[in-house]
Amino acid sequence: MKKQKAAPAAVKTPEPAKPAGPPAWLVPALALGALVLGFAIYGPAMEGPFVFDDLNLPFTDPNAAGMPWRSWIGGQRPLLMATFWANFGLSNNASTDSYHAFNVLLHVLTAAIVFASLRRLTRSDIASALGAGLFLVHPIQTEAVAYVASRSDGLSTFFCYAAYWLFLRARESGVTWAAAGQILALFVCGLLSKEQSAVLPAAFLATDFILEGAGAIKRNLRLHGPVLAGGLLGAGYVAWRLSESDTAGFAMREFGPLEYFYTQTRVFWHYAKLLVLPLGLNADTEFDISRSITDHGSAIALTAILFLVTAAFVFRKRYPLAALGVLIYVIFLAPTSSLVPIRDLVAERRVYLPFLGVSLIAAEFIRRAKLSTFATATAGGVVLLALAALTHARAGVWGDGLKLWQETVKASPNKFRPRFQLADSYFQLQRYADANREFTVAAKLDSSDDRMFVNWALSLDSEGRSDEAIEKLQRAAKMQNTAHVQSQIGLILGKRGKAGPALEALAEAEKLDPNFAPTYAIRGNVFASQNDWTKALAEFKHALKLDPGNAIARQGIRVAAEQLKGAR
Repeated sequence: MKKQKAAPAAVKTPEPAKPAGPPAWLVPALALGALVLGFAIYGPAMEGPFVFDDLNLPFTDPNAAGMPWRSWIGGQRPLLMATFWANFGLSNNASTDSYHAFNVLLHVLTAAIVFASLRRLTRSDIASALGAGLFLVHPIQTEAVAYVASRSDGLSTFFCYAAYWLFLRARESGVTWAAAGQILALFVCGLLSKEQSAVLPAAFLATDFILEGAGAIKRNLRLHGPVLAGGLLGAGYVAWRLSESDTAGFAMREFGPLEYFYTQTRVFWHYAKLLVLPLGLNADTEFDISRSITDHGSAIALTAILFLVTAAFVFRKRYPLAALGVLIYVIFLAPTSSLVPIRDLVAERRVYLPFLGVSLIAAEFIRRAKLSTFATATAGGVVLLALAALTHARAGVWGDGLKLWQETVKASPNKFRPRFQLADSYFQLQRYADANREFTVAAKLDSSDDRMFVNWALSLDSEGRSDEAIEKLQRAAKMQNTAHVQSQIGLILGKRGKAGPALEALAEAEKLDPNFAPTYAIRGNVFASQNDWTKALAEFKHALKLDPGNAIARQGIRVAAEQLKGAR
């Protein structure tokens, strides 16, 4: 019997080599570079003044120093307000530096999360770095970073992006209960910073579906179920808050949900234009309302949006990250650009949360570019440097209140708010004639804002027109009678030597708000004008007890003490 030959030993096919990771120094170098670059381009905004909604936040309240921390964080965005409380504790509003530095640092950290997320999706260091760089330096981001009150967008975006990064890390092998808990915690932090975070669950669902299909959604139900429930609760909370709001919601009189939606179809492409060509940025854009679907080309704008979303779905397998980017951009823009009316039709800061979608689209095409790594890095670097230069210039505008409002009034001459802010900027610079001219124009545009009449009165009084100033304050009191208004009436009457009427106005101010420190400081000055130093000293001490930072009270105590000492 013939001996059979032994079968040859199987030849092992060598496993493909894993792609080499980045050099150990790359990520720390990119992080340090981003930090330096972030503070360099936003440096001109560091000492920018408080503007817009900053003036309605607790840190600009004259009684802020005496407010307990619970009153800071007791509202609808406690995490956001906690950061403002910390800033106030650091600077006590001696400068705005700490507020702006926090915003810039938060922006850089968020850009780092964008880099980590893109790297997880693209496996390309160059595409990830350039996509994150776009987020860091794009000029449309300036409002969200340089405007202190826009921290609500920055903080909520930070938490949403951090949750999204954790989701990307966990989704491929199935989200565990532990990972789901961490993601849910970050999601809740986002909701406690700004309500727009409620749409985050839709971004998770879109990511699973675009990258793998319905199977991935089933695999990650541990996350999708609880987070979707949280999103629905968040949406319910938002609806409740909107029912009480006079600047957003379905009870607005200026326009209804459909009119707002028609208008936002055009706003969508306005933002797109600024993303591609960031020229003509505006802190308070004038934008015509579309009263019907055919008004101002809304039908064309809506058709183009539907076409874009359809194209993303059709080409999702060929260009998955670009398709995902389109959907995430639309999802994250929806809270402010859909059916829920908001008085401000356009605000550049609203693109901050959706910008992840822009970075994804950019990363998709960067990684597919048929260029060498060096050529890609060089071309991308040139683009980023050009954008950084534009952002630096824009930050300079935000850092100069007068320049900001002069530019905004020039671009939006028929809007009340920029006129009011420009007038107030002139007043702060003691350019009273210019201030009063702008207040006059602002009043013709809108005469329903009591704060404008108060500021106008102070400007008129500074120009020696005290009778007109009293008239403006009385007009403000008819709209909203506050301790601030009555104390200012007392201040002007006291300076004119009318102690009796001044004390009556100050008594009214005390009745309206017994904890309003300026009332007592002003009354101390009235008593001082009558050489009643004992009563003056008591008033100054009371004011200082309520507000330890009250400069008038501090000065008054010194003067009153010297006068009483000399009288002995």
